This record gives sequence, structure tokens and C-alpha cells, in this order.
Amino acid sequence: MIPWWRAAALVVLAAAGAGTGAWACRDGGSAREAPVAATERPDAGGGGAAAGRGPAATAASPPVERLRVRVVASYPHDPDAFTQGLLWHDGALYESTGRYGRSSLRLVDLATGVPQVQVPLPRDLFAEGLALAHGRLVQLTWLNGRALVWSLDGLTPVGEHRYRGEGWGLTFDGRSLVMSDGSAVLTFRDPQSFAVERRLKVRLEGRPLRALNELEW
Repeated sequence: MIPWWRAAALVVLAAAGAGTGAWACRDGGSAREAPVAATERPDAGGGGAAAGRGPAATAASPPVERLRVRVVASYPHDPDAFTQGLLWHDGALYESTGRYGRSSLRLVDLATGVPQVQVPLPRDLFAEGLALAHGRLVQLTWLNGRALVWSLDGLTPVGEHRYRGEGWGLTFDGRSLVMSDGSAVLTFRDPQSFAVERRLKVRLEGRPLRALNELEW
């Protein structure tokens, strides 16, 4: 088995219940254990290999590997920061925090948990997933349909994209931005224009896996 830190894989964390996420819960509750979902490429007919083919096709599908984590270190963190997006780049921790009136983009010192740079968002925005693509940070908003683009140096705003639907998790696979919206579908987007390139249905044991949230590559 290839250690997870050496393998390039799209990891999907699904919400454990309505309104909650595996990374952070909007209601302020504790995050719960959630399965790591296997993704399935749609066939020419638009469905997955197990879609519409009955129990036999589902039974023939290979079992999904369930991953577990082991804590190797812990660091201080602002207890008032409602983490929605998190990434590590060149020894720096970047964080997107949510809640209306308290959302922000932060550059955080890992050892102390203290933000070195903190940029508040307008009070009507609820910040969500965060990804780094081509030297720029892209930050989703939950219900506003706005993807904010920031410079990596100084965290200054440099642009914005618009999209339909909700924004939950976001990651970059080296080619496309991959976005979740709380459904069972991942949307692949052009990192420059944010235009939709394709969509991918996610299934767990043949069934749609809804409430997809945080994504990591």
C-alpha cells in the first residue's frame, strides 16, 4: 500500500448529517467521522458504472477502502476561528474561516496559532473552501455565489468569479479547481475563468454520496 502522503489522490470528506460537515460544522458542533469516498467516472450515458444496473452491478463493485487517521502532532488554534478551508504551502498555513460577520482569510503561524495576516470579509459573506492555483488563492462563499481571488503575497484581493449554487469545499489537482456544493457531484472548473469543465458524480457502494464537503488533493 502506498502511504497516503506519497499518493496523489482526491480525498472527499462528506458531511455526517444535515447542515454539518466533516471538516467543520456550521452549527458549531463537533465534526464527526465520515467516510472517504471513492469517485467514479461517468460513462457515456452520464451515469456511473453501478448506476441504473441494479444490485448485481453494485455487488460486483470493489469495496471502498475506509481510511483512518492517526494524530502525530497538535498545535494551538484560535478557538473562535470557524475553519472552512485550510491549506499548507511552502511552510505557511492559510485558513478560510466562516460565519456571517466573522469570515476571514488568514495566514497563520503554525507554532503559535496566531494569524500573521488576517483579512476580514464583508459581513454578508460566509467564507468556505480555499485552494491555491497558479500562485493565487481562491476562496468560496457559501450562499453568495462568489469566489474571491487573492494574491498569495500579502493576501490582497485581485479578482472575483461568480457561480451558481452553494460553495462548500475546494481543491486544485494541478489542472482544475475541484469544487463541492453539498450534493453528490463534484464540479471541475478552469482555474483562470472558473468556467465549468465537467462534473463527476460520487458514489459510495453504488449509491450517491451526498453532502460532500471539504476536498484535499
